[in-house]
Amino acid sequence: IEVPFLQGAYSLDVVLTSFDPPLVIEAEGSSHFYRRARRFTATSRLKHRLLTEGPHGYTLLHIPHWEWRQIPQADGMSGHVAYLRRRIAETTGQRLDGSSVCRPESRVDPVNVPCAAGVVAAAGGLTTD
Repeated sequence: IEVPFLQGAYSLDVVLTSFDPPLVIEAEGSSHFYRRARRFTATSRLKHRLLTEGPHGYTLLHIPHWEWRQIPQADGMSGHVAYLRRRIAETTGQRLDGSSVCRPESRVDPVNVPCAAGVVAAAGGLTTD
């Protein structure tokens, strides 16, 4: 699913409007990174800035190609679904059902722990610097 952004100057891979602010999920292929590095290109960093700052203010979830490719394929897509659920919870502080997740204060899995009022997970993802 690609969604046009800034009058078609960019396309967004997935936009989940059920979150406030809306969550943009970007599948970050190798062209988004400098060669043989895990640093975003200047063009990708600009797109990220335009998405998250100013009037749009989207929440941005990066799915880097090397993480996606490392997910075992044995159970079909179940590993990929679990990965996406975990990353969404880490990034937004909410599960897909709308419930909150806790900030990981220790080695506890924040996706499976009930949350104290007002405590949410820290944003995850890659650095854009």
